[in-house]
Amino acid sequence: MLYRLVYLSSYIGVATEDSLKEIFTVASRNNARDEISGFLIFYEGNFFQIIEGEADQINACYKRIEADRRHRLPTRLSVQEVTERAFKDWEALFYLDNPNDPLKVGSQSDESKRIRLHDILMAAEDNSLSDDPTLNVFVKNFLYSFRDLR
Repeated sequence: MLYRLVYLSSYIGVATEDSLKEIFTVASRNNARDEISGFLIFYEGNFFQIIEGEADQINACYKRIEADRRHRLPTRLSVQEVTERAFKDWEALFYLDNPNDPLKVGSQSDESKRIRLHDILMAAEDNSLSDDPTLNVFVKNFLYSFRDLR
């Protein structure tokens, strides 16, 4: 059975590019191992994540998140059974709230990351991201807070 879980949490501590890369590297490794797809964004001290996969894997992943002392108040926004994945792979993007530190992640260029986020926002806006209108609303509302995407 395939499930999708959407959550928000706040980061405890000072988020740096290095600390976020470490989180995303571990999450990427674990999610590949557990066949979890989805999307993780860090913006202005908050994580917004969508994870998709088998129920046992999703539950184990979320328990790791709840136990991680860097997350404050992880809050499930939605958990539901789905027939297909909205995200075929797993990706992480982050936007540090320092105006001198533009959008960053992995080896992609800043412009390609901005385009990727804008594409996800537009897909949520026209309801083509998912058949689940609630997921489209969650993604759209979170991404509307990104001034550079408007």
